[in-house]
Amino acid sequence: MTWTIKEICTNMCWGAYCTKGPRFGVTFNWDKADKTTKRRRRRSAGCAPNPNRCSTKKNYPKGHSCDEYPFASVKEADQGGQVNRCVPADQNSRQGNLIGKYYQSSCGGNPCQFIVGFGNPNSAGVKYCSAFQDPKTMCVPDGNEFKGNNPDVQPPNKRDLDQVRGYLYMTERGTEVSFDHDLEPGTIIHSVRAINETLFDETLKLKRRDDYDYYDDSDNDDEDDVDDPNLEVVEDKIAYKIV
Repeated sequence: MTWTIKEICTNMCWGAYCTKGPRFGVTFNWDKADKTTKRRRRRSAGCAPNPNRCSTKKNYPKGHSCDEYPFASVKEADQGGQVNRCVPADQNSRQGNLIGKYYQSSCGGNPCQFIVGFGNPNSAGVKYCSAFQDPKTMCVPDGNEFKGNNPDVQPPNKRDLDQVRGYLYMTERGTEVSFDHDLEPGTIIHSVRAINETLFDETLKLKRRDDYDYYDDSDNDDEDDVDDPNLEVVEDKIAYKIV
């Protein structure tokens, strides 16, 4: 997890560990979907059409946009049941570019399969990313997690809770990271980070529209074909399992 997209991470971890089926914490497939397909996926998730619930036209505070998980850029979004959260629009912009960098660098710009992990899941200001350890008490909805147009208020039942799994690891670079896969020491993992955080954010501000009421691109997956030079992919390895 990083300071730049804490609300995004909260939404992803709710979808991975807490939502009442289907949950999305395993493997995703980037299929290079066209804009029409991605917009259909956003509509299914509740983040389209515009204005959505995160717009000032729906009485939500200015400067927010709708984030869905799984991403509109992955095939798993077609199965429905996505979760959405109103998040600061600048975090959505950052996430779109981070995803795009991974697709273009680690996947070589070609359709690929990948596993989502969460770095520093216990970071302050991030919810639900350690919920795999105790979903019954940690998966408490905060009122901002939705499925479609309805609050996602029902926690998983006992059978679902028994199926929630996750593991916490330490990497060779000294980062705690959680996956719902049982990984062996030495497993290579990748993360994306800004080379210069200030320059990265300034560049995004120039690209972003000023009026977020019309910023309907949800998690900005249309950036999945952009290889941002202000970002870099960092390789790391699993050192050992913590829990």
